Amino acid sequence: MPRLSKSHFQTVIEQELLPYLAQQVATNPVLKNHSLMIVKLTKGQISSDMDNLTEEVRRQMETLLLQNKRVHLYRSSQDLVTIQETRQQQLCLKRPQLFMGIEITQSAGQFQLSVRVLDKQNHQWLSGFSFNQTVLLDNLALKSLHQLSPDPWLQGFRESPYPLTKIDLASKDLGRQLRCQLMKQSGARSISLETQQLPQNLDFSPIISLLSTDLPMMIGLPLSTDSTNHLPLSLRWVNLNSQNGTGRLALTPVAGSAYTQVNATVYITGINAPQRNHVASVNSDSHSMILSATERNSAPLVMINNNPPIQQREEPALPLIEQISMDVPNDINLCHERDPWQAGFSQYAEGAFLAQEACLRLKIKLARPAHLILVSHASDQSWNRLYPVSCLKQTKQAVLWQQIPQLNDNIKALQMDGVAGTETVYLFAIENNQQATQFLAYLQRLPSACEENGSYYEADFRQKMLKAFQQIAPLGMVYPFQFQRF
Repeated sequence: MPRLSKSHFQTVIEQELLPYLAQQVATNPVLKNHSLMIVKLTKGQISSDMDNLTEEVRRQMETLLLQNKRVHLYRSSQDLVTIQETRQQQLCLKRPQLFMGIEITQSAGQFQLSVRVLDKQNHQWLSGFSFNQTVLLDNLALKSLHQLSPDPWLQGFRESPYPLTKIDLASKDLGRQLRCQLMKQSGARSISLETQQLPQNLDFSPIISLLSTDLPMMIGLPLSTDSTNHLPLSLRWVNLNSQNGTGRLALTPVAGSAYTQVNATVYITGINAPQRNHVASVNSDSHSMILSATERNSAPLVMINNNPPIQQREEPALPLIEQISMDVPNDINLCHERDPWQAGFSQYAEGAFLAQEACLRLKIKLARPAHLILVSHASDQSWNRLYPVSCLKQTKQAVLWQQIPQLNDNIKALQMDGVAGTETVYLFAIENNQQATQFLAYLQRLPSACEENGSYYEADFRQKMLKAFQQIAPLGMVYPFQFQRF
């Protein structure tokens, strides 16, 4: 796109916005420690569209930011430049947390140019960064402001998912993410693609076919299962909107893989998702888990099927676990203090990393009264019972909003593993009292988190535990979630 002629608007950019941005980059440490993406804002929200005037502002801001080696742009118009690719290798393990938003608004006949930084993980604007300036727009600038097109930087993000007509681009996006990450974790000699955890839906067939073709070429590793340095990848789908078939497609290592920090994610729309009140059948011998479609929460609620294979079966009107969130103290140095939350807290975002010293608490909303059970699988492959245990009070079953630990517990936060690597926690919900008691009896072999010493190791315990849960509580629900400790 040709540069705009020198105007009052361009003068404001060159003499005020860019110097302000340079000063912030030099003095604001947050801008140097997180991946960053420049976007257009509309009424304070990230816009999936980009106009030509805002694009010109972004291009000039991008040029300035790329001159600073400590600034990491997650995406840019110079993705093929060697220095930019080198910097992006440092960002492979997670999506950007900071979004630098440009917004041009009109009020009372005047135009306002503002630039703010959204901390998407903590759902707040970055403190100390705010640029606002009244600008004059000539006819050329006004025309550019109204020339809109989809923002290519956001394609594949939740704000701009890939349509089914562009699943080839979604496949390449996943491949680029994996290639970048594997450059940081050398050693894998082959990959395999497991699709057992995808819903039974024909819309996924071309995606699987493309990935089987594209991934080996993009990451330079063959599809095979015979190598000792083998990376087994599982393709998973989380339905976010049943009306338009929008969801998150992720490639993650199969449990037990050595490549725990390799994962890739894209958002796709137009998938003809299964009916909300049904789940497709699955062979119980495979211990597969089926994602239960829900419009209430984007978390991967999982129903385990213990029945023989059938065409379809009804599930409860609402998933048993409606919502779950995880809080982390703002000051992790307080984790071993009497009140770790005295300095406030932030909500843990999916895919984010946790420091080894960090602790957390869970907040769960249930659709119906149920017993909750927490089991942890540490990075050293040991197993522990987190809840219920003697040092934490057990919430009454009838309470639909539950917090672990409770506010009046002596222990205010879950410490868990605290070692670098992948840590998995399984949250089980069981409505039936007898079934909950029976499953807890099965888990008595695991040491309690209240015990300072003690651990349980068994190579195939995950499969045994899930199979026992199938048999004991066939209508129960399990929510597995992982933390990447660094």
